[in-house]
Amino acid sequence: GFLERIEPIRHLTGSVMLQFEYLNRQKMSGPGELIDRLGAFLEAASSAAAGWPLAVELRNPNYLGRRWFDFLAASRVSHVYCHGYYMPPVPEVYDRFGPPAVSPAVVRLMGTDRAGIEQETGEAWDRVVDPKDGELPRIVTMVEDMIRAGLDVYVNVNNHYEGSAPLTIEKIERILDGHRTGKSRGGESRGGEAG
Repeated sequence: GFLERIEPIRHLTGSVMLQFEYLNRQKMSGPGELIDRLGAFLEAASSAAAGWPLAVELRNPNYLGRRWFDFLAASRVSHVYCHGYYMPPVPEVYDRFGPPAVSPAVVRLMGTDRAGIEQETGEAWDRVVDPKDGELPRIVTMVEDMIRAGLDVYVNVNNHYEGSAPLTIEKIERILDGHRTGKSRGGESRGGEAG
């Protein structure tokens, strides 16, 4: 199976993500059905997936409830905090439900307007065109909180989030550096060549 094929890179794998598209009523009747079906899948795959860190990414905001997070904790699977598509801002989800019960935690900054960002950047991805300076410090604080809780954390940044993933990562690093030195520099925004 899939996990057997990627076994040689297991030591480099932060998390194996099970990513779900938006599940309309024709695909899934609701969160209860997803929990039942995913639970059956995880049980059937338990021997093959033993020792692999698993995380689930949803695109249905109405599925995010205490039952969902309790199910993930009981299944020893982490929640992916996804910014974009139909999902609420990740700090709001975190504030409501707290850190995942299972490490590693995964934060994916995907962006909300793929077509608009592609048009504005011309798909060059070398400048920030949609700054998220107001929310990045909140995301960094959330990540730092998870680290303090003893979780490994992976932050995945897509070009569609602000227009340039490398420049967004630089902004995140500056915010982290500012927190370490006691100065907040998260509001900086700059363009230029992506490295």
